[in-house]
Amino acid sequence: MTTVGLVSLGCAKNQVDSEVMLGHLRRRGFEITHHPSRADVLVVNTCGFLEASKEESYATIREMGELKRKGRLRRLVVAGCLVQRSADAMRADLPEVDQFIALNDVERIAEACDPDSGPFEADRGEATWLPTVDSPRLLTSPGPSAYVKISEGCDNPCAFCVIPQIRGRFRSRPAASLVAEARALSEAGVRELNLIAQDSTSYGDDLGESGSLPGLLRALGAVEGIRWVRLLYAYPNRMTTELMDTLGGARGVLPYLDVPLQHAARAALARMRRGGSRASFTRMIEELRRRVPALSLRTTFIVGFPGETEEEFEDLRSFVQEIEFDHIGVFTYSHEPGAPSHTMADDVPASLKSDRRQVLLDLQEGIAEKLYRARIGSSVEVLVEGPGPEKGTRSGRAAFQAPEVDGDVVVHGVTARDGFATVRIDDAAAYRLVGVAEGAPAFVPKRPSLRVVS
Repeated sequence: MTTVGLVSLGCAKNQVDSEVMLGHLRRRGFEITHHPSRADVLVVNTCGFLEASKEESYATIREMGELKRKGRLRRLVVAGCLVQRSADAMRADLPEVDQFIALNDVERIAEACDPDSGPFEADRGEATWLPTVDSPRLLTSPGPSAYVKISEGCDNPCAFCVIPQIRGRFRSRPAASLVAEARALSEAGVRELNLIAQDSTSYGDDLGESGSLPGLLRALGAVEGIRWVRLLYAYPNRMTTELMDTLGGARGVLPYLDVPLQHAARAALARMRRGGSRASFTRMIEELRRRVPALSLRTTFIVGFPGETEEEFEDLRSFVQEIEFDHIGVFTYSHEPGAPSHTMADDVPASLKSDRRQVLLDLQEGIAEKLYRARIGSSVEVLVEGPGPEKGTRSGRAAFQAPEVDGDVVVHGVTARDGFATVRIDDAAAYRLVGVAEGAPAFVPKRPSLRVVS
């Protein structure tokens, strides 16, 4: 039996593609290993969004190529966004790769991994593939949590982004397919669905069902066994009152929203082809918080976009200070060939981009610690999903924490290996809460308070 290992790079959307590939391999009788050194065939599912992603992909491919030179590895397959974007250059740079597959080739992964099959040409036409309810998946998420891709591609004209060229035009999965997948995931023990897309708030537009996202959320939240439904990657110009009210009140739908704003200064947003302004974003957030009092709000920003002035950055910094987001991500602008902004001068020095990013991260750390420390003494529901940092502890997340990006809760005294527990919060740092499961002996936190170093 041929043993296959898979290394998945990049975002959660890529992770879903990797899980589907693993599902196809399992269905075709391949044995799956988590240890690359034990694999007969290795697949690297690449990310090609930014220059840093390309560098990570190349480094990983070359590392896996060493196993082919020195060990039992017989075949190296490279898939994903970077192949879709740069297959010709990769062929020249990476002769150790036996087969490249692009985004439309996901369902050919078994053929690509067969050591006895001949090479085939990757389908690098416009990406059109989309998972269906029949797509097999081998979950790689920890505990009872899974990502669900509700759509693929993007039609937005953001100047900094090459996703439309890589992932294709926006296309939604039918609601019936998504509900059926949710039921299957629930039967497999999944209790949290994290909905992902390039632009989740455009869900249904291409199906002639504009504004159908709230209905999808309600339908998924009603699936038996599903406790949490979380919405990620919302586009700010599509925020309706119905969607807000669904976040605030529908069964199973968490009062959580990830809405990437990218900047706050009107002129910077105009150059980014995003639209909006600090004033319009503030009004939207005020309305969200009025309708969803328990809302946890995540966003992302880009610093160092071409032409960003000190005044524009200060507008962004003071906006972050004013709004007090629960969580933020901050990226330095990457000057990507093929993106509309590549015609602009990349005129903000790299060191200044890095400095501005750090200013926002330091500011947010103080905000996050204040917000987390305000939770000391409260009880929260926690999805426990793995071992904790110390012996006798487990790690999990509260409803206001998305996987991988929003910190965690360290739980003392939990008896179940995973699942939900009510936890009394006894200590806090910027991105970590510490508490005791109900019914467990009291936990006395060490001093000084925990501090997470990222």
